Amino acid sequence: MAVAQAVLRKGSMLHPDVQDKFRRGDLVTLALSDFSRLIDMSNVLMLGIGAPFMLLFAFVFLGVLLGPLVLADFVVVLVAGYLISRVAGLQGSSFRQKMMWQGRRIAVLNEMLQSVRFIKYYVLEDHYEAQMVKHRCQEESKLFGMKGSMALVWPLASLVPTLTSVVCLGLYIMIHGALPPTEDTLAVMAIARFLFAPFAFFGGFLGGFNMLRSACSRLGVLLRQPEVARQLMLPPPPPEEKAEKGDDLAVRIVGQSFSWTLNEDDKPAVKKLTLEVPRGELWAIVGELGSGKSSILAALMGCMSVVSQDSGPDKNDKPAIYTSGASRSYVGQMPMIMNATLRNNVLFGLSAGTEEAKVKLEADYSEALAVSALLPDLEVLPGGDQTEIGEKGITLSGGQKARVALARAVMAAQPGGLVLLDDPLAAVDAHVGHHIFHECIVGALAGTTRLLVTNQLHFLSHANVARVIVMKAGELVEQGTFAELAAQPSSNFSKMVSSVGGSQKQKDESKVEQKAPEKAVEAKIKVVNTGNGELVKKENKREGVVTWATFQFWFAALGGIRVFLMLAMFSWMFHLAELAPDIFLVGWQMDFFTQETSWYFGIWVGISLFGFGMLIFSRFSWVYFTLKASRKIQSSMLRRVMHCPMGFFDTTPSGRIINRLGEDQMQIDFTLPLNFEVLCISSWQVVDQLAVGISCRPWVGVFVLVFGVLFMLMREIYRRTSREMIRWWMVTKSPVFNIFEETLSGSTTIFAFQREDYFGERFEKALQVNMEWLMSRDVANLWTEQRLQWLASLVVGVLAVLMVMMPSAGASPQLTALGLIYALQLGFSLKTASYFLVAVEGVFASVERVMEFTNDLQQEPPWQMPADAALVQAKWPQDECSLVFEDVCVRYLPHLPRALDGFSVSLKAREKVGLVGRTGSGKSTVMGTLFRLMELESGRILLGGVDIAGVGVGHLRRQITIVPQDPILFSGELRKNLDPLGVRTDAELWAALKGCSLSAMVESLEGGLSAKVAEGGINFSVGERQVLCLARALLRESRILCLDEATANVDPTNDKRIQQVLSQGLQDCLVLTIAHRLHTVLRSDRILVLERGYLAQSGPPATLLAQPGIFKELANQAGIYNVNSDSTLPTQSEGEAVKSI
Repeated sequence: MAVAQAVLRKGSMLHPDVQDKFRRGDLVTLALSDFSRLIDMSNVLMLGIGAPFMLLFAFVFLGVLLGPLVLADFVVVLVAGYLISRVAGLQGSSFRQKMMWQGRRIAVLNEMLQSVRFIKYYVLEDHYEAQMVKHRCQEESKLFGMKGSMALVWPLASLVPTLTSVVCLGLYIMIHGALPPTEDTLAVMAIARFLFAPFAFFGGFLGGFNMLRSACSRLGVLLRQPEVARQLMLPPPPPEEKAEKGDDLAVRIVGQSFSWTLNEDDKPAVKKLTLEVPRGELWAIVGELGSGKSSILAALMGCMSVVSQDSGPDKNDKPAIYTSGASRSYVGQMPMIMNATLRNNVLFGLSAGTEEAKVKLEADYSEALAVSALLPDLEVLPGGDQTEIGEKGITLSGGQKARVALARAVMAAQPGGLVLLDDPLAAVDAHVGHHIFHECIVGALAGTTRLLVTNQLHFLSHANVARVIVMKAGELVEQGTFAELAAQPSSNFSKMVSSVGGSQKQKDESKVEQKAPEKAVEAKIKVVNTGNGELVKKENKREGVVTWATFQFWFAALGGIRVFLMLAMFSWMFHLAELAPDIFLVGWQMDFFTQETSWYFGIWVGISLFGFGMLIFSRFSWVYFTLKASRKIQSSMLRRVMHCPMGFFDTTPSGRIINRLGEDQMQIDFTLPLNFEVLCISSWQVVDQLAVGISCRPWVGVFVLVFGVLFMLMREIYRRTSREMIRWWMVTKSPVFNIFEETLSGSTTIFAFQREDYFGERFEKALQVNMEWLMSRDVANLWTEQRLQWLASLVVGVLAVLMVMMPSAGASPQLTALGLIYALQLGFSLKTASYFLVAVEGVFASVERVMEFTNDLQQEPPWQMPADAALVQAKWPQDECSLVFEDVCVRYLPHLPRALDGFSVSLKAREKVGLVGRTGSGKSTVMGTLFRLMELESGRILLGGVDIAGVGVGHLRRQITIVPQDPILFSGELRKNLDPLGVRTDAELWAALKGCSLSAMVESLEGGLSAKVAEGGINFSVGERQVLCLARALLRESRILCLDEATANVDPTNDKRIQQVLSQGLQDCLVLTIAHRLHTVLRSDRILVLERGYLAQSGPPATLLAQPGIFKELANQAGIYNVNSDSTLPTQSEGEAVKSI
């Protein structure tokens, strides 16, 4: 537990410059997989400690029997020890490399799961599957090395008794000309056989130790990585100190430069910033794309490196970075949303102890929902505030996620606290934005110090906005009130304001202020809905015996039951090869073949070496065929997961999927083959040892049968307990993976709200539950092993007495002595076979879980359809490509109301269409049905006259392009992000970047198009990510383009340029634009207004503005009264200028 918690804490604090070295998949593997293997091998490590004492005991007895000749065996011991240590070293290094490649594979899997909707939009399933298969191949090669080295330990350990016997007896024959007396020869043989155990234990110990050292080395590398210097909040100064200083600053930065990298030679993201913000004021930060707006907020939280500091007069008097307040809240551009209920996401760990505190908490909670404009959403959500939100807020719109984050900030804010707001108004509709600004930012958060990053300049003339900061290229270039900056025509701020027609919007704000609060008050009584808000299904756990179908599944992957029987026979042949030298030695003692001593000696050595070869052959056969089975199972499971519908990912936490493809797969890779092989070997040992015993004393079989029944009874008691414990252990591991990833991805927000303890306790609680089941399993193992050991000791004692007292049935003394030796081992073999019978069934719990994902997962519609070939030949969709929705009805879950209800519309080729409507009206559902992310309940969709239900989803999605509101970038090169399939030339990439005004920014990056993109694209601002996604979409040159507020986080100046490019460059496309900011669709050919899943209005913007209805209401709330109200969209003359870009 301590290791996992240390990895989580370190991962949360890693400096951004080194995060690409330790992606989340690497951290998950290190924390939850590396050391799990060591827990499994803890018993081997303990047994290895006793190996030297066992070896000493054996050599003392050999010395008594053979005298000084035993000294020659020390050479054998040293050589064998050296070889085993080298093999163990290979095991440790292979383990390290194996876990490294597993971490990379899990990192790719995690990246896919966090952006699965985008991957389906862009048909990148095969691309990501190929990456994971590539990493898996490397992982399997290292797994083969690890298992192969472990397989070599037993043959080397079994060679020790053979070589020891050969050396001792060979020297004795050279000196005395014959074997020692029969009793001494058999005693030497028994003691030599005993030498196998210490060397096998010693090999396991060294292998486990090297694996532990490799894991610790990986952990040490992580712990030595640089961390971010988190900026702690200082408490507000006492009144007397305020009076003495004459000021009360909440934020103070003196001449600081900040960088996202550790290299001081790199260009800082923020240069020589000096900032002093009085407590309780609202300041706004504006600037163009990539100017450093969000970086200021990151610097205030200590997420960036301090590069340099100006030598100002106050440098030595006051700290260079100073933040103080009673609390700190943060709303990021990409809000952190937990996989929990909406209520828990807003409270974010807040709780109340007393009844009075609970009443206050509920009152604050209701107010937070109201001022964040969430109350109308609660009427739509199926469970009200108890609705379970999918992972990363996948079931919420971008605006809803932003408002949940705002409500969270309101709940955490205290008078005099610091609130950091990173463009929370970008994702919301205009009327909602006005409500949030007035009721939340200006109203509910009054009394706190607020730093608001925004591109919504029309709010900044509000009287409560004390100062406006203008950033450009990482520098603070202007600062003042709205009036002061707007009065300077040449200022950067004036140019930004003029680009959006800010004065036109501002004059109508008073109308909005009067309406929004009334709706909030009316809705307060509907905070909790009585519907079913459960989203995530409980993980399935089977009960009872493992079915034969589960075994058949693994046998089929192995190559069929015949392959398993062949492997079982190999194990038997290996044991027979071990037994053969002992039987031949008995025949030698009896001079059965009447040959010379040298002949007997040569044959005996040959048989022994043949047994060594058979052991290697048997063990490597198991390694080869079981690895082949693992490869087939993993490949099948991965393919099924990649082609699951979106509903599966909406209701299945990523931790559950990572657990199946990570931990369960590791059990199938490593633990299951080893347990099954040991079971086969120990079972054949029982059979062979019993056969030798019965050949000497037939009545022994009756007593062994009685003891066998006792072993089976003990096995049955242990089996029922162990099987269910292992199942619960695997099930409870999924939440651990989920919380681990969730905490890492939201570490900045968690720190900003000072909730590290809360999330640490969540992880510790989930991990403790998992560890309790693991400990229960181990305790049950120890309890059973102890009793099996008692039973085995009883078997040994009884059989030893019986072998001596019962008549020999004509067996020779030599064969009777051999039978006694093997009878003494029969108890241990029975114990081992009984134990591993249960262990194998327990490990098959992982096979059950993997089989569920391989056989039972629902799949998307066919990837390819018979009609695809004809459509490709006809170059569908052609230039004159219409889009028709005919009476489309769809719902997300059977118990939910329809998301689209009889939606019908016909769109012409090249038409520019805007989709508008309130939250929950069905805008995004229209896009989802077009991409077939969900299947229609009724109706049909025709694209170019073809019903898309008859088109393979892969071919369909390649013909349509979408720019989603949440920008997704993948780790790797920037070139791969723009062109994931590598089909475009660099010239085409640069042309797309230039058209989106990003060429200068990319040219400034080290490597240009080869510049590295960190996981999640965190080394780019959200606005930059959004425009890069737009450039990626333009490169696809699709006939149908869907834009979901593609420039919401872009500054007005660049937004205007991009809108101009879109208006001129997409003339041949049918464009569907989801609009939150209505000015982006005012020049559309047609507006579609949705309301509760049906088409409420349709027509040109001017027509809809001229008649009463939803669109006119939304437009008027945004300050728009005619199509020329907003100057952001290009006029005809401005459009001509685009041709020069």
